[in-house]
Amino acid sequence: MDAKVLLAGKIDFFPLEDIFQALSSNNATGILHLNNRYSQESAVVYFEKGNIINATYGSLSGIDAVYPLFGWSDGDFSFTKDYFDQKKVINQKIMEIVLDGLRMLDEGEIKKITHVSVQPIMSSGNKDSALTLPIVKGPLVNFEYVLAIEDIEEGQEIVHEGRYGDWLWVILEGSADIIKNTKKGPVTIMRIAEGAFIGSMHSFLFQDNIRSATVRAFEKMKLGTLDIQSLSQDFVTMSHELRQFLISLDKRLREVTDRIAEFSSGTDIIYREIAEKKRIDILQYHDRNNLYSIVNGSACMMKKTDKGPVILAKLGQGDFIDFFPIQSVDNEISSTVVFGSKDIELKKINAEVLQAEYERIPVIFKNMAENISTCISVTAKLACNFHKRQNFRHSAERQKS
Repeated sequence: MDAKVLLAGKIDFFPLEDIFQALSSNNATGILHLNNRYSQESAVVYFEKGNIINATYGSLSGIDAVYPLFGWSDGDFSFTKDYFDQKKVINQKIMEIVLDGLRMLDEGEIKKITHVSVQPIMSSGNKDSALTLPIVKGPLVNFEYVLAIEDIEEGQEIVHEGRYGDWLWVILEGSADIIKNTKKGPVTIMRIAEGAFIGSMHSFLFQDNIRSATVRAFEKMKLGTLDIQSLSQDFVTMSHELRQFLISLDKRLREVTDRIAEFSSGTDIIYREIAEKKRIDILQYHDRNNLYSIVNGSACMMKKTDKGPVILAKLGQGDFIDFFPIQSVDNEISSTVVFGSKDIELKKINAEVLQAEYERIPVIFKNMAENISTCISVTAKLACNFHKRQNFRHSAERQKS
């Protein structure tokens, strides 16, 4: 760490209000630097003897640059003791700023800068089936692997479910709907926007890659076509364990997406798949030092809900039953039960070694992994919601009969 850096960390672990109060209580003088992967602009807040005297955020300055920062749910910060020449333009005390900022956030006066937002989307083109579905954004675009920029028209189909294709894109402008075919027609699962990726990490394996969903432009878009050849070359330089982890992550999203198609079709999950499997206590395997992947046998991951368990994914050889801390998969560990087959065998993998390697890989792979894990999180929630709707419908039908 730079000798001038007195304090640094992650905003999702150390929230802005805590940072402000810590610097205030220590009578700190210096510069607070803040960066968010989902914001085009960084922010700078100037402290003098524990008080904020000025700030800049994009075109904003003064107190107007401070309040929007309460909408950051993640990001990086560092506080340095660098010299600065700033006039005092902010006169509010720290506690007053914190209370006003949190109030404005609660009342919706401050925009949340995050990778997920929500809005009503018609799940199958019928207003009676409207659900509040997420809009998922990705991190700021890394242009290192962008070969070309494509213009896409509103309503244009980018990929089609069930067809082969290895192209990968990143969304530069606009948004698109992820649509899954079901027995009762197409269902919109989510909308993806700037920074999100279209395509699969299976493209790096140079095998036949079948598209797991249809992607259709919701509005005019600009897509960055990615250099799959260069990405694949970098992918194969990773350790077997890290490649296996990334592919397992990608497969988990496909599995959860399939569950939504089953529930929206009114298909009952057949639990005989786990009838002869033994329950694995995932907490037994969840620790900071080790991860576990399946080397033999199979498993099912089930999420506990107030309407009963929901099968989220069927796992096989090479799949991980746990994720190291780059993920935020809806607190999956605390509410998931894993059932393994009688012949299941697990391989222990050192999480710290894998984490260290992960930190060294090109940023685009980390962006993709983060985007996929976000999609897993919101899709798992949607699967549970579809499951509840299905149970409610079945209960209503039984009452009528």
